[in-house]
Amino acid sequence: MKIVVIQRHEGNLVGIRDNVANIDKARAEEIIFTTDPVEVVESIGDGEPALVVSGQVLGQFKSGTDLARLVKRTNPKALFYIYSVMPEVNEAVDGVIPKESGTLDSGEHSLLARILASATEGITPESMRTAFPEI
Repeated sequence: MKIVVIQRHEGNLVGIRDNVANIDKARAEEIIFTTDPVEVVESIGDGEPALVVSGQVLGQFKSGTDLARLVKRTNPKALFYIYSVMPEVNEAVDGVIPKESGTLDSGEHSLLARILASATEGITPESMRTAFPEI
């Protein structure tokens, strides 16, 4: 399963990547980390199952919930999760992964890292909630 993580701040992407690498270095190298919503849509456009984890605020005119709708239109097999301190949801968001305040400074993304390093093949929103009740 393809995994894509999008955040507004490059520093959060580095922190997430480092946290995943501490658990599973090979998995960290497989994940697409980006600040560009266009790259997200292009990377999941093949229609294969994918997991997208997005921040809520992506830029001046983009939000994670807007991206969720676009991702689901592009690839209905994609799962979409918001990773944010102040998340919003809509019909295209499969769940919210809580994000602690101050992660840009602390580099701490332990819950998200555990999720990304876990077995993702065949996951569903229900199996994610079972495996990670924090969601």
